[in-house]
Amino acid sequence: MLFRSSEFAYEKFTGDQLFFSKDTIIDHIAKFLKETLDAPESLNCKEVLNAIEVQQGILVERAEGVYSFSHLTIQEFLVARYLAKDHRRLNMLISSVRFLDSRWQEVFLLATGLQDSADSVLLEMEKTTHNQVKSEGLRRLIRVLSQQANSEITGDGKPAAKRARSEEHTSELQSPVPI
Repeated sequence: MLFRSSEFAYEKFTGDQLFFSKDTIIDHIAKFLKETLDAPESLNCKEVLNAIEVQQGILVERAEGVYSFSHLTIQEFLVARYLAKDHRRLNMLISSVRFLDSRWQEVFLLATGLQDSADSVLLEMEKTTHNQVKSEGLRRLIRVLSQQANSEITGDGKPAAKRARSEEHTSELQSPVPI
């Protein structure tokens, strides 16, 4: 059941859901039992959830009917395990620049470590980073920051004038930076 737990962890993590209802988990368990194990409908999914909670400790009830993974690291590992088995999905998330999001960093570190070879993951991250640097918005932002830094170093102007120039340059950035 660990792979389906990985899928569940992934679905909830991408949806920014760290907590979920008992009914959501029971539905997921019922779907898994029906599709994977061809289990009889008489099997009590609530008892399966209770067994997972008691015996494995992966899920815990935080409040009445509200569950989460017992620790964020467990959810991150399960998400990483799910991504390590699905290279297309992993590359899609890298291309969407999720690996720069601090919430996803541990997931990407774990997923990279779970690969037979980390080369493809690291090359995809490098390619995505280069594409981001090539974007016009980011180049303009770098130019503005460079001008501000040069202004700070040379010391030309008073602080209020520097802030005004900074705000003027920043307003030139009409399109949002795609990070």
